[in-house]
Amino acid sequence: MWTIRQPAGTFYSPVGSGLALVPMSLTVFLTATFATGRLLTKYSPRALMVTGILLIGAGTALWMTTPQHGNYLLHVMPGLVISGLGQGLNFPSMTTSGLSGVPEHQHAVAGAVNVVAQQIGSSAGVAVLVLVAATGGTQLGSYHLAYLAAGAACGIGALGIAMVWRT
Repeated sequence: MWTIRQPAGTFYSPVGSGLALVPMSLTVFLTATFATGRLLTKYSPRALMVTGILLIGAGTALWMTTPQHGNYLLHVMPGLVISGLGQGLNFPSMTTSGLSGVPEHQHAVAGAVNVVAQQIGSSAGVAVLVLVAATGGTQLGSYHLAYLAAGAACGIGALGIAMVWRT
């Protein structure tokens, strides 16, 4: 049976692990569906991407505070929800930006390039974070180091997007 707080030394079942991620998925869905479209009428895709990436980084960096026997509601879920808000802002904004200025008959190709870039970035990011985690001392310290690196990478990415001037 899946519980919100696991006893020390136990792990979530596969179903429990999946259910633990529902708050992030739900936050992404709700933000992307009900907020981002409205926000794109007032703000540029770049502004929402910067905000989104900063939220993703903040949510991930929050996990650096998780103690060895932390509580899901206190230590994990807030980061999931904050990261979900960022993803909900970021993904539609990326698609909008990637398709702007592209002739309609080429939207499928532009959309595919956008998705491929996301997949390559995700794969490379995971590989780098595993490498970073492998350099840490304790298991928990390794995770905290990887979360710090992910948060810093999001900050650098947000800065890069903010500095790009589109002609």
